[in-house]
Amino acid sequence: MSANTVSFRDDRRGRMRLKEQLNVLALPATKRKKLVRRMAQDARKDARQNIRQQKTVSGQAMEPRTRKRRKAKMMRGLGRQMVAFAKGDNTGVVSWKDGKTAAIATTHHHGKTVRISSSSHKKAAGTPDYDAPATRAQAKALLEEGYRHPVKGKRGKRKLKRVSQKWIRENITIGQAGLILRTLRGQELQKSWRVKVPARPVLGADPRDAQQYMDSLARHALAELKAKGSI
Repeated sequence: MSANTVSFRDDRRGRMRLKEQLNVLALPATKRKKLVRRMAQDARKDARQNIRQQKTVSGQAMEPRTRKRRKAKMMRGLGRQMVAFAKGDNTGVVSWKDGKTAAIATTHHHGKTVRISSSSHKKAAGTPDYDAPATRAQAKALLEEGYRHPVKGKRGKRKLKRVSQKWIRENITIGQAGLILRTLRGQELQKSWRVKVPARPVLGADPRDAQQYMDSLARHALAELKAKGSI
């Protein structure tokens, strides 16, 4: 079973007994399509639950964000955009509403190093107000980098004075803080940078889940046949 397809045609691992397979195959095409769509919906439900619980298909905790300051749950938007449908009368598919979201989901599923440009980052995050007061995070970072504010001392000589986070936020703007940080760190203004996205597979099935899907399919097929008096 692949990460985004549910199918009952392949039984190499013995997930369904022969009699159960025959029950499914004996159904009309419309009934089989209904069943595989239900399987896809079950797979989607499990994937959404993995996202809510921040776990992978194997039950392990997701790899955390690199920026640990952000505590919001990861991949929530991907769960909302998931769709489940039948492809033909023997394959259920779980995918996403548009190609862009599907590409993001693929990156999270397999893990990938992606290049982000400053322009695309600004487009996604918005352009900050560089004249607004420095943020608390910037003030903390400046002090950690050893920032001292230059002031006039005796006889007009300049000296460096230690300041508080509060002083930085009241006297330095976001733009100024960013420039000072890059200078202290010896960094140039980056036009692009690489970000490693760890694998966080939430869609798919371990052997136990796959068996449950197949058992559910067989039960529904048997119920359909009994209802129509075929067995």
